[in-house]
Amino acid sequence: MNILIYSTNSHYIAKPSGGAETSLRLIAEKFTEIGAKVYYLTEPMKKLPFIKEKKINGVHVIFFSPLKWPSFNGRLMQGSKEKFISMQFRQVIKRIVKKYDIDIIHTYNEFPNTYDVIKTIRDNNLTCKTIIRIAGLAWRNLIQKDSSLKEPIEFVFQHVDCINFISPG
Repeated sequence: MNILIYSTNSHYIAKPSGGAETSLRLIAEKFTEIGAKVYYLTEPMKKLPFIKEKKINGVHVIFFSPLKWPSFNGRLMQGSKEKFISMQFRQVIKRIVKKYDIDIIHTYNEFPNTYDVIKTIRDNNLTCKTIIRIAGLAWRNLIQKDSSLKEPIEFVFQHVDCINFISPG
């Protein structure tokens, strides 16, 4: 079985991380112990764009730093930065799934990246299954702040294959 785990932050980079990242790292390393091939996609805090792979504790960690949109403090073509990064992220997901013949993608309630993962799978007719780890009410709070997020968040819940619900938070 080939598994891709995704989180923007992880224990595989120098940035501090929390409980979600700890559990995803433990899941990744445990699956490698039982013979699965595990790829962990994460985003290091690098300014320059690159993709690099390194094996850590049996896990193939893929570091992806997207090309940044020159927005000059958000004043140039607002909204384009997020779309540009989303487009790059979707291409990376598609390439990884195809290159490593991924069976399962495990992610957590990182929005909008989880939406991008699901959208990439649907738009490219990829056959892998998706698992989302959720703890707490983060997405409900996002919708309360910005009601336009309701539709893409509902899309994720309608198309994810499995929800790993940790606690009501």
